[in-house]
Amino acid sequence: MSDTVTVEELDAQIDLRKNRFKQVTGEIRTVLREDIALFVPREVKKAFLASTSAAEAMDKSKVAKLKEKANELAHDLAARVDSALADDAIWATGGEVPKNKNDISGQAAVWEKVQPVERDVQALLDEFGLGAEPVHYKAPAYFVKGLYLPSLAEHYWRLVQEVHDLEAQKAHIVDSTTRAKLESKWDDA
Repeated sequence: MSDTVTVEELDAQIDLRKNRFKQVTGEIRTVLREDIALFVPREVKKAFLASTSAAEAMDKSKVAKLKEKANELAHDLAARVDSALADDAIWATGGEVPKNKNDISGQAAVWEKVQPVERDVQALLDEFGLGAEPVHYKAPAYFVKGLYLPSLAEHYWRLVQEVHDLEAQKAHIVDSTTRAKLESKWDDA
């Protein structure tokens, strides 16, 4: 049995990792979509309860309108972020693996698509006079639909590193093979 790995074997390993990669990114999208849908009304309620003078000044119909808009925004943001994250290209730009591999916010291209959540929730709160405190969205560190984002993020970063290493190994083999062929060609001439 040979100790050398062929390009075909490396391609098969890369394909396996990429399939798992797609599955993991889909699970991360599920977590973010579900969490954002819950985050918006939770954050609006938190701001409502914290802004006592503005909240007391609202009549029942205005509170109902605030809740309605919060729910609409929650569904809209969850769908928009999920749609933006459906682009496989942004996940493939893994970049350098961060020190904290349990946090997906280290993936700048992905997190950029999540950031409008803060801005849009803040705009809703400002519209109703509840925007005294800035809104901050953090990736959930709890189970969402049976999925745990810190573990998924760690798996994502491990796959990014493995694919990178396998592709580097493949490039090295291709380069070595090409050099050997060129040396042989040179020597045979």
